[in-house]
Formats: sequence, C-alpha cells, structure tokens
Amino acid sequence: MDKNVKIERLCQSKALNHIRNSNVTGALEELKACLAMNPQSIETLNMIGFCYYLLCDFDSARELWIESKGIENKDNQAQAYLEMVETVEFAATIENFESAVKYFEQCDYKNAAFRAMSVIDKNPELIRPYILAGISLIKLGDGETGIGYLQTAISKDPENEELKRYSRLYLKTDAPTGQGFKYSRYGKKGAVTAVSLCIAVIAIAFTMVNGSIKDIQKNDETAAVSKLEKIKQEHFEEEENTSKDGHIKNTESVEDDMPQQDEAEKKPVINMPESVMIEDEQELYMDSAEKFKAGNYAKAAAGFEKVARSGKEERFVSESIFFAAQSYERIKNFDKAIEYYNMYIEFFKEGHYSDDSLYSLGLIYYALGDKEKSQSTLKRLSREYPDSIFINSKVEGIILQE
Repeated sequence: MDKNVKIERLCQSKALNHIRNSNVTGALEELKACLAMNPQSIETLNMIGFCYYLLCDFDSARELWIESKGIENKDNQAQAYLEMVETVEFAATIENFESAVKYFEQCDYKNAAFRAMSVIDKNPELIRPYILAGISLIKLGDGETGIGYLQTAISKDPENEELKRYSRLYLKTDAPTGQGFKYSRYGKKGAVTAVSLCIAVIAIAFTMVNGSIKDIQKNDETAAVSKLEKIKQEHFEEEENTSKDGHIKNTESVEDDMPQQDEAEKKPVINMPESVMIEDEQELYMDSAEKFKAGNYAKAAAGFEKVARSGKEERFVSESIFFAAQSYERIKNFDKAIEYYNMYIEFFKEGHYSDDSLYSLGLIYYALGDKEKSQSTLKRLSREYPDSIFINSKVEGIILQE
C-alpha cells in the first residue's frame, strides 16, 4: 500500500476518534493533513465539510460537499448533507443563527440568547449557538445557565480556541482537553448533556444506510410533536367541556347545588378556544415575555397560555407553560399556577425550569396550608436536584417540620 494512503487512512481514523470523543477542532486538524496528501478524497472532503457544519461555517461546508460531488457523484454522502442544508427548515436555522450573531455583535444579548437557544432546540449538534447563548446569558446576569451552555460547548470541542478564550474570561481556567464535564453544578438548566450531543454527532456523521440527517430531524420533530399532542390531549382537550362561565358541562346540571359567589369573589377565567391558530408563536411568546417583564402579569398569562395551548414548537410551548405558571402565581390565581407548574414538571423534567417549578409549587402548597403536599414536593426537589440553588434554609425548614 502506498505510504501516503497509509498516512491518509491513519489521519482519517484519528479524525473519526476525535469526532466520537466530541473534539471537532482536533478532527479538523487531522482531516486537513489528509486533504494535503490527497485533495481528491471524497471521504476527507465530506468529513471536513461536516466539521465546518458543526462549527456553523455553513458556506464552507456546502462548498466542500459540492466539490466532493464533483469528484464522485454516485453513492456520495455529500448529497445527503447538501439536501439537509438546502431544506426550508434548515434555512430557518441558518437565519436564526445569523440573527443571533448579529444581535450578539450589537450587544443585544437578550435577543442573541433567544435566537441561539432556538437553534439549539432544532440542531443540538451545532457548537457555536452554545457559545452565543452562554456568553449572552452571562452578560444578562444568569451566570449559572450561561456557564452551563459554555460547559456543553467545551465538552464537545475542547480544543476550540474561541472557547479557550471564553474559559479564561468566565470559567477562570483553560478548557481541558482530555476530560468531560460534570453537569451537576452548571449544566442542569439550559445545557444539553455531553452524552446526548455525542450521540447526535456520531449519528449524523455515520448515516450511510437508511440514516440520512433528514431522517434524524424527522424523528426529533415527531418526538416533539408527540409530546405536544400528549400535553394537548391530557391537559387542554378536557377543558373543551368547560363552559365560558367556568362551570363543567354535564348531562346533569350541578349549578343548583352550588353556592353562588359574589361577583367580587369570582376569579377571572381565560377561555382559549382549542381551534385558535397562532400565526407567529415566537412573536407572541416574545410579546408575552415583555408584558411579564413589565409586570403586566394578567396579559402575560393570557399570551403564554395561548402559546402553550396552540404552539407547534416545543421550546415556545415549554417556556410558555412555565411562565404561564409564574404569571398566574403573581396574580394569585394559585389553581392555575399549580396546574401549569405540574404540567411543566410532568412533561419537561429535563427542562430549564424543572427545579424552579418544584420549588414554586412547594411554596404555593405551603402558603395554602397544605403542608403534606408542600413537603412531598420539596423533598422531590431535594432528591432529584440536590445541587439546585433553590434548596435553601426555607426549603429545609419546611421539610423538617413535624
């Protein structure tokens, strides 16, 4: 075997190991050495393109895959990669990523974080959105979540120079090159685990038989839709039997047996028809977030509830469920707050606000005088999220009460 061929294959093997070990920059260096020896290697071109894709250099990735196809068009994985980046769905991902970069450069960290996190939800294998989200959240004062995003990025590309710089600035250390990261402290909220990311990367890199990237995306989307449909069926469709005045429809009327409330005692009921359509759920979510920030909690609750009921993207639905709970808690509609906190805990256990929800729910139960439910909820918080910032002396005091 030709010496150059042996060296090329050795470099490719090292590059694959780097990818398996979530070290994209290391893989890229090996592959560039391969390409110098054999500029016509479609395997090397495809793999370099894939590394650029992970680093969000989409133009370079596309150019390399087109070059690869020009060398060999038959049974070339470059075709699947090109089809993936040329879909309408991925065009939206690119647009969100470019917007995140633009907002970041303008120091509009709120919009930068939101756009970057939207990209992460759709394409968790990409690296740079974690950097943008992490730094933006740190700048906004949410250091814990921001560091979690940075730790996630570092865990999948520890030799990345940009990440090393940010590590020195915000983590007070260089990014380690041989270890993974423990997420018990930093990555619980907002960060995707290194295991999940590694699986995503390897799955995309080696989709040669019945495993195109489009199939992976379709499976992820199907899973998200299934979850949203389950939420809708279990928590919202049952409310179709609720009349506009808040009474349950039944074959036997119970109104005559119910004591009448004074108008001043009646709680406002927000009725959301199941068929309502949202033209832009992201815009409605952002508008509701602005109302929440301004302290207009009743209107924020109505907007968040609308997204929760009729939204199609899991990120917006999950966030809206949590902030609907927060909004209702602030206007002292505790029944609704409990309903939405429980919904978030049930369906988004690994979400950003799981421990927040358990904490808030436990305190609501305590304020309402239900010590048993309060203690069981806060014990669950302590058991499932032992490193949570919400486990404080107040929580411990409630748990230890006789």
